[in-house]
Amino acid sequence: MRTEHLAMQDLPDDILSYIFDELALVDPPGLARQLYVEGRITHEYTLGWITATHVCRRWRILIFSLPPLWAAIICRLPLAFETLLERARSAPLTLDIIPQKGTNSEWLTRAHEVAFDRIENVRVLHCSLHRAGPLLDRARDALTRSTLHLLVKLDIPSFSREEKGEHITPEKALDLDAPNLRVASLHGLRCNFTSAHLRSLEFFHYEGAIDSTGHFLQVLRNTPLLENLRCTIDCLPFMEGDLHLNPDEGPARLVHLKRLCAWRHAYARNVAPDAATFFRNLYIPATCVFHYRDITDGPQTGWQGAFETCSDRLRQLPYDALSIHILSLDEEGDFIRIDMFFMHECPSPLGRQLAPGLDWQCCTSSIGHRSSSLQSPGVRLQIDGLDEEFWRTEDILPKIMSQIQSDFIVHLALDDVNDRTEADVIAISLFLRRLNAVTTLFVRFNVNGPGAMLALATAADYDNPVLPKLRVLIVEQVYHLEDGWNDERLNQWWMSVIVVLERRKETGNPVHTLRLTGRWMDAPLPAFDRTVEENLAERARLLVDVLYDERIW
Repeated sequence: MRTEHLAMQDLPDDILSYIFDELALVDPPGLARQLYVEGRITHEYTLGWITATHVCRRWRILIFSLPPLWAAIICRLPLAFETLLERARSAPLTLDIIPQKGTNSEWLTRAHEVAFDRIENVRVLHCSLHRAGPLLDRARDALTRSTLHLLVKLDIPSFSREEKGEHITPEKALDLDAPNLRVASLHGLRCNFTSAHLRSLEFFHYEGAIDSTGHFLQVLRNTPLLENLRCTIDCLPFMEGDLHLNPDEGPARLVHLKRLCAWRHAYARNVAPDAATFFRNLYIPATCVFHYRDITDGPQTGWQGAFETCSDRLRQLPYDALSIHILSLDEEGDFIRIDMFFMHECPSPLGRQLAPGLDWQCCTSSIGHRSSSLQSPGVRLQIDGLDEEFWRTEDILPKIMSQIQSDFIVHLALDDVNDRTEADVIAISLFLRRLNAVTTLFVRFNVNGPGAMLALATAADYDNPVLPKLRVLIVEQVYHLEDGWNDERLNQWWMSVIVVLERRKETGNPVHTLRLTGRWMDAPLPAFDRTVEENLAERARLLVDVLYDERIW
């Protein structure tokens, strides 16, 4: 039997339509780059899949008959806006009305007119509304005047800067009747939703605004299928406007939630927001990825109140990996980040940055987004202190130990867990003695206060070895130009490592594998004798079975 191979022109229209749908996803038209010539901005665009319309007459006719493709890109090529709008016909529109630097104001006005005039025919709406006035009033009217059956995604990243600092009350919330809405991202705006299909919700407000716990929880009760939640939770326990909402109604149950990323800004107010009340009234499954950041209110509350708000999440599952980062900036305050996770779920090697900073860049991808950014698995708590606060390792580590299931931890990362006093070294040593299952340890330390390395060295003994199952030690060396990496500093760093290896070998509990990572952050090249480096590296090599040197010079 002879097999005949079809050429593209022989494919039936339905197959070609499928190909064009895929082509539209992988090669969309849009802004290619911005050129700055003599102080003027010129935009260059790429046509993407539109170039396929010039292959042959049949293809042009076919693509012109596929309005959904044109409806999805009408904001990608502003100069062709009217042409693309005409070709979209009555197909549901995707409107990304986000101004670039140098964007024509007339186009922005026209795009907003189309969005609000045809709101019943909009499938995706993404627009920035920065000022109070007619446009803002028109947006409010458009979003509430009728049922929006086609709307599946709504993204308003900046509603009105004039509302910055105002309290958010139930009376100001918009009643958005969009029964098929699946993704909503609102900044400075609150909505009451009717969609039972909502899967992803982002609720932000401006610094200085105080939210309403009762209203926020009621919104969440009405979205039981929610899978992603990112929000600021500067919440008062229950505001006066919440009186019609029963605080005894029970927790909002989000049994399908897969990830929660929340943070609380603690700026000076007459009444301190209460994040603990919010979490007590919210049920989420133990398997939910949980990220919480708290900027503490100052010495009156400190890190302990923020830590205790939701530290019970650290022990809800038998996580096998723990990462602790304690950064002390004497003039700017302190910083604590605790990660508990399953190592097989981690997208990066132990000790590397698990995810972007826990703020706007954390968990940015919506459901169904094709290019998800890396996200930290498990539980992450991050606490930032103000400049008048100084937190002590000897106080922090016992609190962490009281909340974790230490017997399950196999992978441990200590990032900048350094010492200010001898008591800190003792605290680190006691902390490590409770982690008897650890086989892999990552350490990044400051040579002026080596903390974890010093604790490992001083706690080594025959009868009660610290980390008795440790086999792999990963040490990161980060060079900064201002640190002055000369021969003396290099020797200090290496000796912190070598002493640990020697002590463990002497006590019959040697490290099998030493892995060195790190890189030179600034130019010029390190100002030390490479012979000194080589001699110290060879000395360490003799104390382990295998040494991997992955440092980048």
